[in-house]
Amino acid sequence: MKIIANQLTWFAINDGALEMPNWPEQLNEARQQYLSAIKSEIPRLKDQYELTIPEVALELPNRGASPFCYWVVDIGCRNGDNFVPVEINLDTVSNINYSAGSTCGTVRILNLNWNDAIFSINGNPSDVLGFEAWVVRWLDLDETRTPDDDGFRGIVHGVTEPQLLNGFWGFSVDLGSAPVDALIELIELLQQGGISEISIHTDTGFHQ
Repeated sequence: MKIIANQLTWFAINDGALEMPNWPEQLNEARQQYLSAIKSEIPRLKDQYELTIPEVALELPNRGASPFCYWVVDIGCRNGDNFVPVEINLDTVSNINYSAGSTCGTVRILNLNWNDAIFSINGNPSDVLGFEAWVVRWLDLDETRTPDDDGFRGIVHGVTEPQLLNGFWGFSVDLGSAPVDALIELIELLQQGGISEISIHTDTGFHQ
């Protein structure tokens, strides 16, 4: 196992595969910051609506083909027949700076918000075996995952349809309440599919 270090964190490369022993603390902090923002909003919404539920799946055909047309809103609210989707956007990005290289290629993660992970990669992810299956499984549209005490099911909230721009393929992922393992799994899946350059970031002031 080779340890690759920089000023903020480290990755381990074992037999050419990307590993993150003990889950990088800053990634988990970014996840918790986002989930805390959702949880803090729910009590206020419960005072305004008859029904308030975290993580409600919607089908939005204008977003593209399946499975990219499905989106899980942070909070779904209802008064009678009036449904109101509520999305929580953070004002600041997490100060994360990861960089790693291996025989599989390079991975960079910079200033990431958990609900707005923008991927830029040197290949079409739709050509990677298992990419769309990853999207379907972590969206959990069949609701097979058990909610925790806060109503979160540990799922991704959505993935945009990949597009080619300036020679690189881009797509964004709202990682929702999914664990850090989901992000690691996606990175490894892309690498195993021949993607050698992976950059993940969040644009300041931008949300999908």
